[in-house]
Amino acid sequence: MEVSQLQFNFWIFFSNALCALALNFSIFLVIGRTGAVTIRVAGMLKNWILIALSTVIFPESTITGLNITGYPIALYGVVMYNYIKVKDVRASQQPTEIIPYQITKTGDLRRDLLTFMRH
Repeated sequence: MEVSQLQFNFWIFFSNALCALALNFSIFLVIGRTGAVTIRVAGMLKNWILIALSTVIFPESTITGLNITGYPIALYGVVMYNYIKVKDVRASQQPTEIIPYQITKTGDLRRDLLTFMRH
C-alpha cells in the first residue's frame, strides 16, 4: 500500500481562509441587520439548492420522501418561531394600561393592596 504525499499549496490555503473570513463577516452583518432567523432560512435555502444541484450533477443520488417532507417542516418551524418572537416583542412594546387606585375606607392597608392588585 502506497502512501501519497500531501502537497501543501499556500495560495489554495490562503484563498480558502479568505473565503471563510468573508463568509463569517457577511453572516455577522446579516445577523446584525436582520436577525438569526434570517440566517437559518438562508441556510435552509442553501441546503435545498445544494440537494437539487447534487441530484442533477450526480443522478445516482436519490431524494427520499423523508428529505422532501423534512425541509418544509423545518422551514415551518423557523417561520413559526420568528412569528411568535415578533408577536411577543410587539406585545411587550405596547403601553400597559394604568389602573387608577381607588382608596377604600376599610383602613386595612393589606386588604386595600390586595384589592388594588386584583384589578
